[in-house]
Amino acid sequence: GLRSLGTGVFDNCTNLKKVVCKNLLPPTIPSGSSLGAPDNCALYVPSWTLNDYKLAAGWTEFYPILPLETLPEKLVVDRDFSLELPEQVPANYHPDMRIEPSKALRINGDANWHLDDFAMSYVAKYAYNNDANEKSSQLLNESVLSADSVTLKLRMRYGQWNFISLPFDAAVKDIVVNDPQVAWVIRRYAGENRAQQLFGQTWLDVSIEDTLYAGNGYIWQCSSGSGSTYDGWYYDKIFTIPAVKNEHLNGIFANGNVKYVLLAYPAELLNNQGWNLVGNPYPSYYDSRAMRFESPITVWNARSKLYEAYSLQDDAYILTPGEAFFVQCPPTDNTLEFRSEGRQLYDTARVSADYLATVGTRAAADRKLFNLILSNGEQSDRARVVINPKASASYEMQCDAGKFMSDDNAALQCYTLSEGVQYAINEMPMPTEEALCFAAYFPAKSDYSISLDTKVVDMTIVLFDKKLGTQTDLSTSSYHFTADAGYDMSRFTLFFQAKQENKPTHMDEMPIANVDVFA
Repeated sequence: GLRSLGTGVFDNCTNLKKVVCKNLLPPTIPSGSSLGAPDNCALYVPSWTLNDYKLAAGWTEFYPILPLETLPEKLVVDRDFSLELPEQVPANYHPDMRIEPSKALRINGDANWHLDDFAMSYVAKYAYNNDANEKSSQLLNESVLSADSVTLKLRMRYGQWNFISLPFDAAVKDIVVNDPQVAWVIRRYAGENRAQQLFGQTWLDVSIEDTLYAGNGYIWQCSSGSGSTYDGWYYDKIFTIPAVKNEHLNGIFANGNVKYVLLAYPAELLNNQGWNLVGNPYPSYYDSRAMRFESPITVWNARSKLYEAYSLQDDAYILTPGEAFFVQCPPTDNTLEFRSEGRQLYDTARVSADYLATVGTRAAADRKLFNLILSNGEQSDRARVVINPKASASYEMQCDAGKFMSDDNAALQCYTLSEGVQYAINEMPMPTEEALCFAAYFPAKSDYSISLDTKVVDMTIVLFDKKLGTQTDLSTSSYHFTADAGYDMSRFTLFFQAKQENKPTHMDEMPIANVDVFA
């Protein structure tokens, strides 16, 4: 369709009396310019967007602006747009619709509307380069939509793992890539193997004869293919993914709550039990705080090549369209529900929303949160400790998050270690005598620092460096040190204590030699 017009395209057309524009969206014109429409020239446009034309720059030069008797057969959404449907859509009106990358469409209305073909794009590489011009298409549907066929174009950077979930089922053999020389692989997460502590068998290849199931998460990676001169940070590999025509075909149009049933995968150790890789079911951004779920989520940060854990109580993580993430199946309720109120067309968290009233049910007033940041000046990772008198010292699915370790040897990583469990988020009661182990993986011999990005005024957290025999109050200053490459699970320990005026702290009273690590 026609997307834009230049300045003065109707100059000197003084005898022109009628112009017909079948585009649903008014074509744009250069800012501050004129179309040069002659006087008393009528403009006929689609009835659904008549008012949009009357308000669009340049098109207001026409008079009168009147509705066409027909509607366009192809709808291309090439800008952010909100479409108000009439009370009833003509029964025989089944156009094709395509939402361009980086563009967002909101559809309002109660009408039933059946499309012929529907297509949009997920741009996984946006997580790498933060390019504002390369985001996913977005759809926030408040109407009743369906289609005869649905196609998703998945755009991603080669040579990187992409965590993807589809809103429909897709046959792997039907997926086509834009470069025939590209080699690619898809893998699923085997939570059943993790439960059995088969840690080297948690990622399993998906075969060409397999089906990718709606709502399940997968990881994708592809090669550079033909070696185009455009290969690099900004070059896309584009996978065309047609939806299987079954009961999940129209999942991309979901306008209500979506509920997943998680698999339990019983395990001897709770931190290995019930891990599921699932995904954002909506083709829009989604505020994770809107989920009916208690446990933390774990996501893959493609920029830093690290797994990051987020609490639905303490954080405001915004899922991108099609983003896959890890959750643990709770022992008391095996469902994860996405409330539709969490859908949004922007990637920043809302300050206020109705669903936020249900966040923070675990005695928030009594909880003290510490984010420990390990950094080398270029990379950083976070380990969180939450002091909560109502928490257990042992692993709890509803508040603790096990640390997922990246297999990238260049990634700096940290976690706390307790009773053999590696924690990204460790919610625990106030330790009495024991020290908490702060462990790390250092990618190279270098200078590092440990600091707090949260300050709790009525508590002290002291870091002991057992190698050098030093201690640092992290609530007042950062600790700088040099470390060799590799894992270190015994050098650093932490003590927490409530501040008491005119009284020596527990750390002041304890010699360094008496500090033990439990792990």
